[in-house]
Amino acid sequence: MTRPPSKTANARTGIGIPIERSRMRAMAERYLERMLRDDAFADDDYVAMVRLWNTIDLYALADADELYRRYADAFFPGTVERASNALDALPTKGMALYSSAHDLYIGGKPHANSQYLPTDAPASTSATETRDDAKRR
Repeated sequence: MTRPPSKTANARTGIGIPIERSRMRAMAERYLERMLRDDAFADDDYVAMVRLWNTIDLYALADADELYRRYADAFFPGTVERASNALDALPTKGMALYSSAHDLYIGGKPHANSQYLPTDAPASTSATETRDDAKRR
């Protein structure tokens, strides 16, 4: 019997929506500030925030980076309940939640639409654009 791959091994499979590392960091900073202010969020914001949290968890980014640790602490458990309610996410196997309307898992194993794939090269903005980004243009 083979052992399941570790989180680190899964992180190297290339699963996720490509996002430039600097853009992902900027999104984490912006959403952290908004979570700390207890702002209201649109569904598109929650989708981006879940993807950030899943990515931070998958790559264990909170272990090495204070920003991502603070984001993860602010998102879970406080904001995750609001996000799961807004996105109509229901429990699945393995303690994850799933939103069929957004094809999005909150937690759980890697899923292409539920996480980002940090890159050093510029990524397509359409794949990672949030409602906040569109408003700023």
